[in-house]
Amino acid sequence: MKPRDWLRTAYAGGVPMGGDLSRAEPAGERRAAPRFLVWAARDPNGAPLERAQIVKIWLEGETTREQVFDVAQGRATELAAVWRDPQFDPAQPAVYYLRVLEVPTPRWSTILARHHGLPLPAGRPETIRERAWSSPIWYTPPAAAAAVP
Repeated sequence: MKPRDWLRTAYAGGVPMGGDLSRAEPAGERRAAPRFLVWAARDPNGAPLERAQIVKIWLEGETTREQVFDVAQGRATELAAVWRDPQFDPAQPAVYYLRVLEVPTPRWSTILARHHGLPLPAGRPETIRERAWSSPIWYTPPAAAAAVP
C-alpha cells in the first residue's frame, strides 16, 4: 500500500468508529484478530502527544474486564500504528476504543503560583495530562450478530 493510499484503503475495507466489526465479515467465516489503524495528530495549541492506547472491554460471564494496550509512543506531533488484538477470541463480544495522551503539562494553578511567587496549592497535582478518545468499535460474534435483526 502506498503511503498516500492508506486512508482510502482503510475507509474502503474497514470499519469506522462507531461501527461493528461483525457487520464487515462474510457470514459463517471465522474472524481473524482484527487490525486497527491508529492515527492521532496533536492539537496545534496543545502539548506533544505521548502515547496512543487501544482500550479493550469485554465480558467474562457477568464481570466486565478492561485491558489497555500501548500501541504508539513518543513525544510527537503525530502517532500512528497498526495494532492487532493478541488475545482476540472470535466467540467473545468486545468493544475497542482509542485513547491518546499528551505529555503532562503544568496546571493553571501551578503556572499562576509560580508566576506570583506563591506556594503551590495543597492537595493539587502540579500537572495535568490532557487526553482524547474515539468512538468505540464493537465486535459481536457471528452467532450473536445473526440473532440481531
